[in-house]
Amino acid sequence: MKRSGPAAAALFPLLLLPLLLLGGCAQLFEFNLFQSLDPVPLPTQEELAAMSEGEALNYLGEELASPVFVEKLLEDEAAFASVEDYLEATMAGSAEPDNRMRAAVLYADLHLVTSGADEAVNNVAALLQQDPGSLDFADEAAVVDFLQALLPDIIPAEALASRQAFDELLSGFQAAWDGYQVFGNGLGADPAVPEGVNLGDVAQKALFSYLVAESLEDGRLYASESEARDALWAIARGQEPPLPAGAFEDPFAAGTPLQNILDAAGISF
Repeated sequence: MKRSGPAAAALFPLLLLPLLLLGGCAQLFEFNLFQSLDPVPLPTQEELAAMSEGEALNYLGEELASPVFVEKLLEDEAAFASVEDYLEATMAGSAEPDNRMRAAVLYADLHLVTSGADEAVNNVAALLQQDPGSLDFADEAAVVDFLQALLPDIIPAEALASRQAFDELLSGFQAAWDGYQVFGNGLGADPAVPEGVNLGDVAQKALFSYLVAESLEDGRLYASESEARDALWAIARGQEPPLPAGAFEDPFAAGTPLQNILDAAGISF
């Protein structure tokens, strides 16, 4: 039955009260309205460009830690490209040194979390707890032995069930290493380490990203990247790979990006 009369008239102002309270700030009302419709909006290039570098990096750092944001980013190629392009341009451009380094770490995080590689690297906690003297990556055969002991236990089940997912994971590590190289090369500048960067986390991710990325380089473990991908796919599934035939470079040489990161984190290999 439709309500009418004095009682309804008295109730109407009460129903309007919340809107009237918000009416003094139309922007706040609009923000709350759209937040309720889309609680995790994805940024556009224009929105990122309108922010200061610090604001944009803070925003992306917070959002990339959200699984919901990452999931939506994977569903929207344009939004992913906006975030990737912004971070790549910032880390390679004329931004302040600390912002370039922060962007480089976030660029690495973007590719790790969207490829599934973050789940793998999170299982490598024991890597940095080993006796430094026991790790020797200067010889390609030693690298293969190390990967044989490690990969089958850390690769997510989804990547082991699909060669395409596995290759995407490997590509995630490759792209992440591009970011960590920029970060490692930037160490020693002033400020040396941007505020908010977890060096222990970066060191672990950078070390494994390096191992995968370098293993895929032509001539490092195998003659071509294609051969290396096939070999890592075999290793991950517990199969025997072909004998390596390359020249893997020592990652712990002084002044290299990886060693700079390890030095900053107080880790010696």
